[in-house]
Amino acid sequence: WSFRCLNTTQAHGMTVQALAGKIKKEFDAVMADAATSQKRLVDAALLLALCLRERMGEEKCEIVLFSSPGKNGGPGYKVMRGLGPKVLANVRRCHAEAAQLGAGTELPISYLQGLAAAREPL
Repeated sequence: WSFRCLNTTQAHGMTVQALAGKIKKEFDAVMADAATSQKRLVDAALLLALCLRERMGEEKCEIVLFSSPGKNGGPGYKVMRGLGPKVLANVRRCHAEAAQLGAGTELPISYLQGLAAAREPL
């Protein structure tokens, strides 16, 4: 991104110091675009999971949000129980719960080990 910013006709003859503001704006735009794309992927995954849960039934399909351990030192995953029939309300609820988790993408090993110990079919 910085090369593209430095390689413009307006940049010829300018120092990197003079272009620092332009480089920062370009970087901020790229990061905002990446955050928007990530949010869209999360929303698509939530919608797919909620549709599967609705189709299969709550007793056969469990939605588990997972991440790195949260700010409060929790396990890094949250089993979503008691979801209602309204999909958008459930998406909002999932987003609220996900905000309590960390920002990583660690698999919920302890949750999976609990399922294996209980001999729950996946």
